[in-house]
Amino acid sequence: MATLACRATSPLTETGLPIDTALHKLHPYNLVPGMRHHVTSPTFQLLLAALLAGCYPVLSRHPLPPPPAATTPETRLPGDWYARVAEDEEWFAHVDPPAVASGPMRALLITLAKGKGTDLAALEVTPTSISGTGFLTLRFTDSPGTEESDGYFFAVYSFSGSDALDVRLMDANAVAADVQGGKIAGTVSTAFATEVRLTSPGTDIAGYVWDAWRRGVFSKTLAFSRRTEARS
Repeated sequence: MATLACRATSPLTETGLPIDTALHKLHPYNLVPGMRHHVTSPTFQLLLAALLAGCYPVLSRHPLPPPPAATTPETRLPGDWYARVAEDEEWFAHVDPPAVASGPMRALLITLAKGKGTDLAALEVTPTSISGTGFLTLRFTDSPGTEESDGYFFAVYSFSGSDALDVRLMDANAVAADVQGGKIAGTVSTAFATEVRLTSPGTDIAGYVWDAWRRGVFSKTLAFSRRTEARS
């Protein structure tokens, strides 16, 4: 994955997850519990966005509408996941079950890049379905009060069996073209990289992301496999 010049780090803030426990379990070199870890906050999302054409993911002022209360909870997402995104970079994700049925899940994303150390981010993840396709509404929770934590971004997810997960992110340049062409309300900045912020309400966002999925805008794919072995 390409190096991001816009990356910045600051001390890890409270995430609500058992970070040292998760790190000790997920990190391939078994980080020592209690050590001081660092997270790219408030700009850890830049790491996710390396798969996008720009430096930032497409952020939305509003989330997708939540799933109906009667929706069957998504039971396949919780657990530990692994993705190799480059020869020298690995991603590990730990997803907790929701506290209430059909509610948001908490997730911890850990990345290990050779020569760059370990980065972490805490996220809130809400699955929903639009016309039978699974979507995720994601929000960073480790940098409260920032533009990033106040915004949402979206992904399409699908499973092959129960142990292979594909997560597809939006192409920032494609969404920027949609904003500039009037398909969806939002703002576009290209001062540093392509930054897009959608401003339409959630009902309009739902229609737009479904159309964007059909048009191939969710074109950046992360392929995760489930990790089932326990690390000592």
